[in-house]
Amino acid sequence: MIDNTCVTNCPSPNYADPSSKMCTSFCSAGLYANNDTRTCNETCSTGKFGYSLTRMCYTSCPEYTFSNYASKSCEENCPKDLLSDFTIMNCTTICPVPYFKDIKAG
Repeated sequence: MIDNTCVTNCPSPNYADPSSKMCTSFCSAGLYANNDTRTCNETCSTGKFGYSLTRMCYTSCPEYTFSNYASKSCEENCPKDLLSDFTIMNCTTICPVPYFKDIKAG
């Protein structure tokens, strides 16, 4: 609700948050803001990544975060079962040529 009015679509810069049933500029925990639909969702649309810190969906993750294609999320650190590829800032299962997995890193 904006200005105490019921609306079907939240105007920019707000998002429809199903948890709070309000138009909000910051989605509830566990939800990500979708700029295309102006809604808060549990997952981001195809090709986008959710970042829990900002609760936003991104085509490219923010600087200093890794794109995790498995979880469709932006990560400060890749999960232990994945490697951190600093060349393209992705979480991956194999290092790109000519790089090698550092045993000390896990």
